[in-house]
Amino acid sequence: MEYKAIALDIDGTLLCKERKFVTIECKKAIENLQSKGILVIISTGRGRFAAESDILLGLKPDYFVCNNGACIFDKNENIIYEKRFEISHVEALTKICEDKKYQLCFTFEDAYYIYVQYEEFVETYKANAGKTYYLKDGTDKARHLQSMPYGAFLRLPIESRKIFPSLTNFDLKMMELSYSGAYDICLSSTDKSSAVDIILNNLGINWNETVAIGDNMNDIDIISKSGLGIAMGNAVDEVKKAASFVTTSAIEDGVLNAINRFLI
Repeated sequence: MEYKAIALDIDGTLLCKERKFVTIECKKAIENLQSKGILVIISTGRGRFAAESDILLGLKPDYFVCNNGACIFDKNENIIYEKRFEISHVEALTKICEDKKYQLCFTFEDAYYIYVQYEEFVETYKANAGKTYYLKDGTDKARHLQSMPYGAFLRLPIESRKIFPSLTNFDLKMMELSYSGAYDICLSSTDKSSAVDIILNNLGINWNETVAIGDNMNDIDIISKSGLGIAMGNAVDEVKKAASFVTTSAIEDGVLNAINRFLI
């Protein structure tokens, strides 16, 4: 099969907690795919500002799908699609988290603004992600009056997950992240696969001509739809079951190994 596009997750796929940068070898392999005319899509839950050039060693994908599909950037950094929260979503999440003292931030175009438990959020984020310069104090709860966020990020005790209120009535969904007690929250209609679908349709590429590599629940749809869906060795079990192949873990450069096996 001749593949025309590849969609790559960042956290737990290109990077991992032990290694905060893509490897030089993997970057070169991805650029080699681009030189052969294969479209490279970075598909991440991160905001665009957090999908930094340095963590990718200057790699320039053809498209960035950010915020779990709520926003798409082309290679010239133009926004070609976006879908934002409404004020009711911000108010509902803020009230829930204030009442329970859960850590909450919202993803805007420029930074993560922490609305609830600012100091606690910074400390836990630093322990897992390292960098904190794009974390802003939003405890005045005014940032969304400038523009609506693309999504939210929540931390709560593991034992509280079972009693956390259902968000379906607010047209929102929660997705557990790779480190315990952390969740992305996005619109029910927003996901990575829908955003990638927009890109593929615009370019006349079919899903069966696409490779997708990821590790977590927000990657399942892309992996399931692709002609070659690859799970990382460190992926959650549900992702592995949805994949047609399981590569090595992120720390073992599983993306590079998959490219060398199937695309070289």
